Amino acid sequence: SNEAGARESKLPRRMAIELQLDLPAPLARACGVAELSALLDGARSPRAGAPIVLLHGSGTDCDHGSLRALAAGLAARGRIVLRPRLPFAERIRREGRRRPPDPLPRLLEALHTLLAGLPGLHPLLASDSAPVLIGRSLGARVASLAVAAGQPAGGLVWLGFPLHPPGQPQRWEERSAHFPQLKLPLLVFQGDRDGHARLDLLRQALARLPGPPDLRLLPGADHGLSKPRDGSDAETWGGLSAPIDAWLRSQA
Repeated sequence: SNEAGARESKLPRRMAIELQLDLPAPLARACGVAELSALLDGARSPRAGAPIVLLHGSGTDCDHGSLRALAAGLAARGRIVLRPRLPFAERIRREGRRRPPDPLPRLLEALHTLLAGLPGLHPLLASDSAPVLIGRSLGARVASLAVAAGQPAGGLVWLGFPLHPPGQPQRWEERSAHFPQLKLPLLVFQGDRDGHARLDLLRQALARLPGPPDLRLLPGADHGLSKPRDGSDAETWGGLSAPIDAWLRSQA
C-alpha cells in the first residue's frame, strides 16, 4: 500500500552493493547455478564489529522488503550486512518461477562455501572476527545447523525459528536435535502466534541449549514477526535493528 511504502521510505536508505560468489563446479551442478548473488549494506565504520550474514527464508528473497529494512537499520548503526541468495532463490531470480528450497545438505554446503569465501568477496567483509549469522525462518534453521556442524560464528540470531511445520508439532524434537551443539550467544525473536513454533514446545526445545538464550516474544506476531493490521512489514523489521545491535554490543 502507499501507506506501507511511505513508512518504508522513512527508513535509512543506502544503495546496496551487488556481489557474486562463484560456486565450486560440483556444487554448481547440484544447485543448477554457477554463482550466487548477494547484496552488501554498510560502509567502513569503527562501530562495524564482525560482519553480519543475513539469510532469507523459503518464501522470501534476500531483497524482500523485510530484510532490506533490517539491513538498512543495521547499516545505519555502523554494521556491515551481507544478504546472500540461497541457491533455490538464485534460480527463482533467474528463471522467474517458484521453486522449493534445496535439500538441507546442499543449503549447508552453499552456506559453508559462502562463509569460507567472505574475505575475498569484498574488503568490507574482511575481518578477524567470525561472522554473526542472522536467519529468517529457513535461514535460521540453516544457520543453526551450520554452527552445530562446526561453522565458526560470533553469534546467532533467529527471526522466527521454524520448530515444526504448521499442524505437525511432533516434528519439534527432530528439528531441535542439534540444539545441544549451539555453544554460542543466541538471540531469538519469535511471534507468540507463530504456527511454526508452539510456545510450550519452543521452551522445551530451548532448554536443550547449553546455555540460556535471549528469547524475545513478540505479542500477537505470526511467523513473519508481523501483527495483522499493525504497520508495514518494513517498519516491523526495521525496528528490530536497534535491539539486535544493542544485543551484539552487549556480547562484544
